[in-house]
Amino acid sequence: MSPKLKGINDPRNKISVAPNWFLLYDYLFQMSNFLDQWVSKELKNTKKKYGKSCIRKIKRGEVPISKKEETEGEKTKKGVALEKWRYENLKCFLAFVRLGDLAEYEDAFYYSVLINIFSQFEHNLNNICNEFAFQHSKKIKLVDFNGKGIYRATKYMEKVCEFKLPKKELFFEIILARDIRNCLAHSGGEINIDNKNLLERIKKHKLLKVIDQEFSNNKRVFFNKKYCNFIVKITKRYFLDLVKKNHKFLWHWELVKMDTKLDKKISSTYKDIL
Repeated sequence: MSPKLKGINDPRNKISVAPNWFLLYDYLFQMSNFLDQWVSKELKNTKKKYGKSCIRKIKRGEVPISKKEETEGEKTKKGVALEKWRYENLKCFLAFVRLGDLAEYEDAFYYSVLINIFSQFEHNLNNICNEFAFQHSKKIKLVDFNGKGIYRATKYMEKVCEFKLPKKELFFEIILARDIRNCLAHSGGEINIDNKNLLERIKKHKLLKVIDQEFSNNKRVFFNKKYCNFIVKITKRYFLDLVKKNHKFLWHWELVKMDTKLDKKISSTYKDIL
């Protein structure tokens, strides 16, 4: 007796959609927790090494001191007081640099996560198109379509595969993530001030921020693990929606439900060897 799958859930002769995609969230969760623990440990070490007073000054924006403050301090203080003042400023400056390094580590991690998420997302869409063309002997291939990336894949799924596509709201979120990914990959997250459309879309998003550049008129996009988690969930919903709307051709293991009655019958029949 072969296992029985309920209704539309039979995956045989269908295209498996993003088979490992749903493990990505678990991986991201574990890695971000590890990063949080490491950063928390380094923050404690920094406070212990340079003192809580330095950290408080940094949080208040008093470090690093301005050139004017440095000049005035050098003029008004003398002897031991001057040496103590210089030492305190040096400690605070070193703490300021260390905190900046920790922030950059976090940024670099989540930037690389988003780049990887979107690369894998495009790769999975292309796989669906290529497998469909192979299984159904389509003369028109994905490479025959103009453009590239997500737009080309969705156009192919709509025109050649004749799939019903997921909600446009999901697509718009994914397109914004793609545009941010491009900024990260090509300019380290820097956005030209003339790119007003992208800047406005980022400003309207609750999990994204636009921040000023210290030595440039251009802007920079900022986000943390909340946005990465959000994009993993959005892309997951996109894939599940795609499978549900096109179950005749697609499947994913998370949507397959085994016949529990048959499972119990098999278990009781073969209980001695299972």
